[in-house]
Amino acid sequence: LCAVAFATILAVVSGLVLAASAAIAHDIYVNVIKDGHADQKEQVYAARITSFVVGAVGIIIGIAAEKQNVAHLVALAFAVAASGNLPVVVLSLFWRKFNTAGVISGLLVGTIVSIGLVMVSPNMTYPKVVAAGAKKVVVAMETKQAALPAGEVLGEKDAKALAKARVDSTLDGTSMLGLEKPLFTLKNPGIISIPLGFLAAILGCLAFPNRRSEEMFDEVYVRQNTGLGMAKAVDH
Repeated sequence: LCAVAFATILAVVSGLVLAASAAIAHDIYVNVIKDGHADQKEQVYAARITSFVVGAVGIIIGIAAEKQNVAHLVALAFAVAASGNLPVVVLSLFWRKFNTAGVISGLLVGTIVSIGLVMVSPNMTYPKVVAAGAKKVVVAMETKQAALPAGEVLGEKDAKALAKARVDSTLDGTSMLGLEKPLFTLKNPGIISIPLGFLAAILGCLAFPNRRSEEMFDEVYVRQNTGLGMAKAVDH
């Protein structure tokens, strides 16, 4: 069972690292930094460096989140992805004035805001909050135990809960950001971060209009729905 879980995790992580390295090497290094002029060797070199950086960042984040509730953070990854991607995808399909400035603005604002809200939300572990809740459990269980007839003890489930609560009641410290309690009360940031992503994308387009993007909208719309005019495969 452990081997299956490890293989699954390894496959997912390796796929994400490869996808990130390919996207950054092709879209950013080749098309932005090199302005489309980079040979195959340079692209491979950029992809290898990106893979190392992405992997190192992932390891650092994993170590920092060692004591956090990973199950909640994994579920929130979808909210973070939606905050950055949803505004870009929707506006690129249906708004003629959408351009590169809007893409960058929407991605950055949506992603940064969603991650920031997650870091200060109840999904993170706050030792003092956990300790306060555990103390209430201890009091409740001890009261229940005192109410039992002489010679009787708590059931196995209640006894384990009491033992765990006594351990948790001694916790002390702060969250990853040094907070004693959450600043953002909602567990899912999407209700705030997704609208902000849309707003940032729209403002980015209005602040930096691009007439060429508007002129190409009809062409791209037909191409994405019919495939007409798509570039043919080439030999590498």
